[in-house]
Amino acid sequence: MSVYYYELPTTGAVTFGDLLDDRTGTHTEDVSNTSSSRAQVRGILKETKRMGAEKDYLRVIKVVEDYLPHLGGIMDCVFAEELMPYSEPKFSWRSTLSSHLLKNSPRVEGTGFYYELCFCLLTYAYGLCDLAHATVASLGNYEQEGYLSEAERKEKDEQLNFAARTLCKAAGIFKSIPDAILPQWAKVNSASSKGKDRPPDLSPEVLATLPKVAMADANGLAIRKLMSRSVAESIAVPGAPLPKSHPAPSLLGKLWIHVHTEYATARSLVNKSTALGVRDEVDADLRKYLEHGAAHALAMAFKWFGIDAGERGRNGVAMAFLTAAKEDLAELKDVKGTSALESKSQQKEAIAEEIDSVTQWFGRYKVANDSITFQDVPSKAQVRAMIPDGVAVLKLQLFSLPKAAFGPTSRMGESTVEEQADYVRAGQYF
Repeated sequence: MSVYYYELPTTGAVTFGDLLDDRTGTHTEDVSNTSSSRAQVRGILKETKRMGAEKDYLRVIKVVEDYLPHLGGIMDCVFAEELMPYSEPKFSWRSTLSSHLLKNSPRVEGTGFYYELCFCLLTYAYGLCDLAHATVASLGNYEQEGYLSEAERKEKDEQLNFAARTLCKAAGIFKSIPDAILPQWAKVNSASSKGKDRPPDLSPEVLATLPKVAMADANGLAIRKLMSRSVAESIAVPGAPLPKSHPAPSLLGKLWIHVHTEYATARSLVNKSTALGVRDEVDADLRKYLEHGAAHALAMAFKWFGIDAGERGRNGVAMAFLTAAKEDLAELKDVKGTSALESKSQQKEAIAEEIDSVTQWFGRYKVANDSITFQDVPSKAQVRAMIPDGVAVLKLQLFSLPKAAFGPTSRMGESTVEEQADYVRAGQYF
């Protein structure tokens, strides 16, 4: 159970004083502060790109969080004609979800403040996902460390929970872009919002994919936390039946089905974006990650549905589910690793352990079926038809843009992008 790692983008320099005419003469300091905040975003992203494994994602998150209210103030004032662009504002960001050809090319330049806002929100969410990734990586396989005390295990459980909550927040930010930002961008400037030259990062299909990836990862971590105590007890007493602390196998199966559905839907969306001719192909690492995640989650669902059936005396059904799980896991064993996954050796080791576990459970139910129940073993197609709907442990955290740091709506105490979009020249600059 891993978390997808996003390469953070970089961006070109922007000085808002060169872009905007302060018609009221009241926003000189606001414009200067916004330029300084934007420079900090650019600086931390450049610095992070040069750093090794120990990247400061909390700092990235904070700098972007600090910039968003300033950007909101600029947009608010432009909507209200308190600030007037000298010409169409241009912002450049490097794509990080495209194939290597576009990744290694110059930054992609886009027109308007909504382009800037979208990439800032993507960067914000990427930073949260990478923070979750780093948190999980630091934990190792703590559930299997027999020397941990109960208090130490609970402390690591809480770190796992923190990572899952962080992913839920990231998912909400990702989802706000297609749900709230793109419609407003299209409302004020349909041409730039649907520009063919936009990178795949801002295609509708990819933007619909990202929250599903984050929530699949988050729910996978929630399952891991749910099982941590029972895994620790199983390590302490190997070979015993499921410990009393173990979650119901049927519940685990449903939880894994939900994770599988999220990954599989995300994979379909990414494939659709490529088929529709998005400017450049979506990064292979992401596509491999979704393929692996969907297959692994389905195999785990098969495993737990099999154990549930076996513990209820339905040994034939149990054998069919466990056979399907073993077959799917065996196919994953030789999948090439990516930068988003664990190392190839770690991946192989984890899959081998699952195959061994499935084999042991299969043997147990086969002995019972051969000597006691004599039930028919359904086909893989038949057991697939028995799979219930998935169940989610976690839901994404809804996100709203922060209040503008300055401008008309900040003075009124309200900020509604929809009302601002009625600005008569909005389509010219956004």
